Amino acid sequence: GTLRLCRAHDLTSMLAPVTAGLGGALARTGRVAEGLALLERAVAGKISAQGGRYNEFYLPANLGIAQALAGRHGDAIATATQAVAATRASGQTGHHADALCILAEVELGAGHAHAAVMHFEAARQTASACGMHVLRHQAGLRIEEINGALPEPGVVGAQVQSAAPVAGGSGSEHSDMAGRISNA
Repeated sequence: GTLRLCRAHDLTSMLAPVTAGLGGALARTGRVAEGLALLERAVAGKISAQGGRYNEFYLPANLGIAQALAGRHGDAIATATQAVAATRASGQTGHHADALCILAEVELGAGHAHAAVMHFEAARQTASACGMHVLRHQAGLRIEEINGALPEPGVVGAQVQSAAPVAGGSGSEHSDMAGRISNA
């Protein structure tokens, strides 16, 4: 549909964000392998170079989400970190706040709660600076949720399970993570 129209009408600047959105949507709705394959082909084909700098956010952000949902946490953290770096370098403040939230969710899914809190706080501050009040509020809620699940200092063996979305499983975990990072 839309991808074909972008190619047919030479709308190369829209090919990357449409592909990123489609790949991310496929992954978020449980079609992880299909979304991941589409996004990996897009990155390999360097389609982000065919449009504006905002494409440096859309593709890695959605690829990071798909990688996390596929259980590829190391790849997902590296890819989401690329989205954070690209948005910081290009001055895309709103996308930067989104990228920080995506990185935080990916880290949380990988069991890195402390890093996730740090990135949610950075997202909260960035969102506040550019008037993204809903994202600021959501990041604050995630920080509270994570902090409520973290063990007290000195407690050994406690889990952070209740706050962390799980990649893989029955499918409800996919919708949980997808719902938390739906702004990408």
